Amino acid sequence: MVLLRNICGLNPPATGWDALPSPTDLSCEADIARIKFYRNKVCGHSAQASVDDATFHNYWKNIRCTLVRLGGVAYEAAIDGLKYYCLDPELEEHYKKLLKKWKMDEDSVMDKLIDVEAKVDKV
Repeated sequence: MVLLRNICGLNPPATGWDALPSPTDLSCEADIARIKFYRNKVCGHSAQASVDDATFHNYWKNIRCTLVRLGGVAYEAAIDGLKYYCLDPELEEHYKKLLKKWKMDEDSVMDKLIDVEAKVDKV
C-alpha cells in the first residue's frame, strides 16, 4: 500500500486512503483503498477472528468485485474459488480422511444390505 501510494503517483480517492470509498467510485485508487479497508476490518484491526454469515457474504461480494476489477476477468474463476478455500490444510486433510471412511462404511453397509436382500429373495 505504501509503495503504491508513494511510488506510483496515485491520487487518493475522494474519501482518502484510510476510509471506505463510495460504492460509485470504481477507480483503481478507490479499489486499492477498499482492499486496505477490508483487510483492516476483517483481520488487521479486528477484535474477533470471525464474522457472521451475512457479514461474510457482504464483505465477500465487495472484495470479490474489487479484486476482479483490479485483476481483470481472467482472474474471476480463481477469485471465486477462494470463497470456499480451506485455510487450514491439516483440518482439510482430516475431513478428507473422514469422508473416505464414511464412504467405505456406506459401501460396506450397502454390500451387507444386498446380501440380506438376496437371502430374503431366496426365502
